[in-house]
Amino acid sequence: MNEHVSPEFEARLHDLLAAPDADPAFVGRLRSQLIQRSPVKTTARFSPRVAWGVALALALLAIGLLAFSPQIARAMRRLLGYIPNVGYVEQGPALRVLSAPASIQKQGLALTLEQGVADSQRTVLLARIGGYTRTGAAAQTCTDMPRLESADGTVQKATSVNRSQDEQSGSDIFVRYEFQPMPAGTLDVTLKIPCLLFDPGYKDWSIPLKFQAAQGTGQVIPVIELPTALPTEPVATAASTSSAESAPAGFAVVLKSAAELADGYVLSGVYQWNDARIDKSAVVISHMSIVDANGQDVSFQEVGTDPAADAGPQQIPFAYQVTGKELAWPLKVIVYSISVVQPEQGTFQFDAGANPQPGQTWNVNIDVPVAGHVIRVETIGLSAGRTPTQLGFDFTMTSDPAVAGATVTDANPVIDCKSGCGGGGGGGGGGADVGVSGFDQATGPFYYGAAIEGYSPAGPKTFIISDMSVFFKGPWQASWQPSHP
Repeated sequence: MNEHVSPEFEARLHDLLAAPDADPAFVGRLRSQLIQRSPVKTTARFSPRVAWGVALALALLAIGLLAFSPQIARAMRRLLGYIPNVGYVEQGPALRVLSAPASIQKQGLALTLEQGVADSQRTVLLARIGGYTRTGAAAQTCTDMPRLESADGTVQKATSVNRSQDEQSGSDIFVRYEFQPMPAGTLDVTLKIPCLLFDPGYKDWSIPLKFQAAQGTGQVIPVIELPTALPTEPVATAASTSSAESAPAGFAVVLKSAAELADGYVLSGVYQWNDARIDKSAVVISHMSIVDANGQDVSFQEVGTDPAADAGPQQIPFAYQVTGKELAWPLKVIVYSISVVQPEQGTFQFDAGANPQPGQTWNVNIDVPVAGHVIRVETIGLSAGRTPTQLGFDFTMTSDPAVAGATVTDANPVIDCKSGCGGGGGGGGGGADVGVSGFDQATGPFYYGAAIEGYSPAGPKTFIISDMSVFFKGPWQASWQPSHP
């Protein structure tokens, strides 16, 4: 038998293995089908020749499935689970959890690592700190990040450190440490913290940690993929309704997965649209809620989304933890309004004269069309920044109730740095008062201003109005209920 693989076969296999990640819905369906179709295990005796023949047939079958259904190859790579307090994790051999909480007491403080999870994407540690009192040294700078050290010498610095405080726990502080993934197979590491809570008064903390394989611990909750994840393009689905004449075009709520907790559920999905001019940084969900079948609000909180998920330029991922199970089904995730930063711009001219002075204000009442709206620039003022050499204009603007704010910049700023420019100062802006009665609306003027080091305000100017934020009314919604409520 020829033991060498043809170049064509190698190229085909390479293309299949390089295929992009699987659609999460397909992963869920494949997992269910494999479970349902799993045959009863039997024992039989085969001759070596027959065994090789069966193996070859199975290999050819697998290659055939890969060749004609690349989704199967992608689906085998990634199955998600959920761990309360930690979030979404990637199941598989790389998934490890802390064997038991670990504690250390020092300088009158108690540090306890309550949870720890490591998968192929990241390592997360959840800690509780008791007895902390801010020291005088805390005013000093301590920027050294915590790190995880493995026995083989591998060191991972923390990528993020977030703290919170529970009002019911008194002085206890909760800290979430995130690191790059631990090396495969590593179970023993040491957490080293140069300055606890970045306070130089509490230096050099070290605590050994022991992990174990997550399988069989009961900590990982299965994530069920939902049928609404079937579309691969950002379009509304049967479980998602969109508002006519809304923007960005095709905005929809799409639920993708659910995980059942002891006291509720975690629902995750995406807010998506198909207007390629508007990326995810331009869209804000300004008013949303989760309601039951009777229209009553359901208690929920936002939790972390899957860190490995590729949200895409026209998608914003979300994950909400719903409290309670005795609910009137189905639940609805409803978005009542969104705000969107528009890509269009408008310009206007203004001349402050040959020698304007800080504190001067001009009533101009200039109307500027922008993306179907009219922004009225009512007043322009000249103000100083943190130093006398920092100057800039302030703008008071109004528009129709859907417009929440905008920025104004000099198209061709004149900067005089003869005496040396140490950088810009000031800056900022303000939005109009906003309500949340089903549709956010601006109810008053909004402002924008910035001070720039060495800026010359004299003479004719052309200003650009951009980044106009506009509210759009829904509702958009997606419904869900468990298969056995």
